[in-house]
Amino acid sequence: MQTAPTDCKAAALAKAQAASSLQNIFLTLFANVAIATSLALLIYLRDGSAPILWWLAAAVAVAVLRTAWVSRLKSSGRIERDPHRVLRSLTVMALASGLLWSVVPLGLPAFTNEHNVNDVVFIIAGTTTGAIIQSLAYSPMAIAFGAPLMGATILRMLLSGGDVGHIVAADIAFLTVMLFRASRLGERNFIAGQSTTIEATVLAESLAEANHTLERLVRTADRARQSQPLPHGRRRCLRRGTRRRLPPVRRRQLQDHQRHPWP
Repeated sequence: MQTAPTDCKAAALAKAQAASSLQNIFLTLFANVAIATSLALLIYLRDGSAPILWWLAAAVAVAVLRTAWVSRLKSSGRIERDPHRVLRSLTVMALASGLLWSVVPLGLPAFTNEHNVNDVVFIIAGTTTGAIIQSLAYSPMAIAFGAPLMGATILRMLLSGGDVGHIVAADIAFLTVMLFRASRLGERNFIAGQSTTIEATVLAESLAEANHTLERLVRTADRARQSQPLPHGRRRCLRRGTRRRLPPVRRRQLQDHQRHPWP
């Protein structure tokens, strides 16, 4: 019996999550490109590594493709038709971007220079934090981006060997857990707020509909009473019948206090 209302509420929540995610996506993509550019310039100016420039070109290309896809998605009205599919698509795109970013700690010589380690770890952690802040409405999208990136960074620090690398890897793992936990809590708070709004809207609509129905019934009853008045004999019979149903004491009180006979 509650399947239909539950499905409607789930669809409304998914629409709200998709709308909020798409609202922030352009700023997220712009920040992604800006941070990728700064990271690539940092490594190239220090080490003269050409592969980092190819990686930057790929990161910019992915961001442009995501921007074009989001623009088309907004204009197509797919959020209203299938919000769950929109959320899944956003998650897949975020995962693809996260996998591309994970190439930096694993596939590029970003950690060969000791000066790069602190800077690269700081940029990666900041990028993941920013993605989570921008995706509080739907945590799977932020986790899909951050999980491969933070996992690759932890693995790279463990492979580097040494106590320092292990300590940094542990710190990154702890930070990752805290960030993902904050992402999940943010999504729960968003859903709780949207659920309250949806329930209040449904209640207001229900009350308005009930008030409209009541007003219509009152108008119908008034028209019926005006068009078909009750005959005099019928009114007299009703009054007599009502008086007979009263208790004897109440009946005598009415007889004592009434000064005029029943019409």
